[in-house]
Amino acid sequence: MSSSIAKAKLHTIYFPLTANPAGYHHLLLAECVFRQFPETQLVEFLLSNGLHPDPLKRRQIPHAELRLEILRSALETWSDAEKSIPAQIAENCGIALKLQNSNTAISRREFTVNRPLRLAEHIQAFSGSEKVRIIAGADLLERMLNPQIFTDQDLVEIEQGCHLLLAPRNEVEIEPVLQLLKQKRGVTLTVTLIKTEVFPQNLQRFFLISSTLIRRAAQAGHDLKTFLPATAAREILN
Repeated sequence: MSSSIAKAKLHTIYFPLTANPAGYHHLLLAECVFRQFPETQLVEFLLSNGLHPDPLKRRQIPHAELRLEILRSALETWSDAEKSIPAQIAENCGIALKLQNSNTAISRREFTVNRPLRLAEHIQAFSGSEKVRIIAGADLLERMLNPQIFTDQDLVEIEQGCHLLLAPRNEVEIEPVLQLLKQKRGVTLTVTLIKTEVFPQNLQRFFLISSTLIRRAAQAGHDLKTFLPATAAREILN
């Protein structure tokens, strides 16, 4: 690996997601990361091929190309106050959103693989002189306690090569789970909690959104503009 490539990777944060579908909650989380880690030059979304490595989460989901188009459309209009409600709120609060086309990318590397791609495999692919920084929900730690989901080798790879940036989940107490992972699985993970409180409450409320909630709203025929930009919402309704 050349030094220039290695340096570029040090300033990249990876965000694996199924995006079923992507919503304001995903993009606002990436906004938090840019503020908490100002040296970050790129957030790369690692879009799932739809084959989940967690055997408890395997289900039929929309085609990868549709999920890709929804995510791409959401990113393109995220900071446009005429098309994005969080952008309107941010503008009224005097907050400049940082997430732009110029500092984000969407990886389709999973699309070429016809099997579930494990987190440890992503870490191996992006590893360099520093640990790979990856955004994940704090509930991922709880799933790591299950050897059917994360093998011993998976956890060794994550321990050695990954710095997890964890989105808080109200029901997950991170420190006790980390201690359980050390006691039961023999690994000590590098983690940092993402500071979602950097935004005012009227923006923080978008963290209450989930992809499940968006799917249910779409199935019920509800307006989706409070969940994701209008152009992305049209992709779902079409």
